[in-house]
Amino acid sequence: LLVRRGPATDTGDWNADSGVNGEVEEITDTLRSTSICEECERADVGRCLASDEEDRGLQTMDDEEILEFISKEPAETEEEPQYGDDEEEERPAAPSDSEAFRCAEVLMKWYEGQEESAPQRLLCLKSIPDLAASKRRSVYRQTLLTDLIKSG
Repeated sequence: LLVRRGPATDTGDWNADSGVNGEVEEITDTLRSTSICEECERADVGRCLASDEEDRGLQTMDDEEILEFISKEPAETEEEPQYGDDEEEERPAAPSDSEAFRCAEVLMKWYEGQEESAPQRLLCLKSIPDLAASKRRSVYRQTLLTDLIKSG
């Protein structure tokens, strides 16, 4: 984005060892040439860069520092969502019995196709759709009138 348009004619002493004077001049020239800030002075750019350098989170990094920064593994800080008493935040609803049955059927078909499938594990998996099916049937089962009279 910032391209040198000519040789640096800076003779200032602000952080001259790191070549920042050239950067200040380049930024000032670019701001003026793109009409972003025609009244921007060299001192303003220098103060802006100096304030960024004081803040460790916004400091200018060289190529080696950038490579070191991006090569670090990100800290795994994913947390379980916390559900408070807020009415806006609702806990995710459990799947319905029918949906659980369908998912269990798909899981069993997938597991049967795997080379690592074991008959004992397949029997355990078959108990899951059986449970979901029995719950699904109990929802559709009509209650007897005599049961209603006894419970009422």
